[in-house]
Amino acid sequence: MLDHQPDGKTVAWANEASGHSGKIKSVATFEKDQRTCRTIRVLNRAGGVSGEGRFDFCRQAVASGNADTMEMLQQEIELTVAALEMQRKAVIADNLSLSDKEQAFWPVYNAYREAMRKVIDQRIAIIGEYLHAVEQPITDERQAARLLDRYLRVLAGRIDIKKRFRSQFMKVLPATKVLRFYQLDNRFDLLVNMEIARSVPLAGQ
Repeated sequence: MLDHQPDGKTVAWANEASGHSGKIKSVATFEKDQRTCRTIRVLNRAGGVSGEGRFDFCRQAVASGNADTMEMLQQEIELTVAALEMQRKAVIADNLSLSDKEQAFWPVYNAYREAMRKVIDQRIAIIGEYLHAVEQPITDERQAARLLDRYLRVLAGRIDIKKRFRSQFMKVLPATKVLRFYQLDNRFDLLVNMEIARSVPLAGQ
């Protein structure tokens, strides 16, 4: 979407099927781990909620003729995840009904989501590698095992973060609201998983 646009260029997008829309602006281009990356500012509207954020997206090194298709698919996944991440906070705010004293929840929540964002970035990187690998069916057992191991480490990392922040949330909210928060958070995790599952083909197909 922004591949051939200079930094500072803003591009509008819309998904007629979901009703989601927004604008994307390339802020800066840089190199990381021998890949070309860009810092992107995203303004999304989803489910009647607007939000914005900054994300770093990196191009995978590929040589296949289907590279452009897979690159577009990866970007679509990244933008959908970003839209859901911004919608998540608004829905949680609406459903927790925090008192003035309980506003101390938000700094803890922001730290929690920042920790989760790093895990999400790792997952997106795995998805990118997988998408470009499945331009042809994965037949290398070592490659398949390596992708699986990385994916399982990401899942374990998410659970570790949830466990680590439990005590911090309990310091600022009663247990009933912490439980509700984890339920809401889990629902959005499921939405993210469904969006990814809908776009990512099965291995060997």
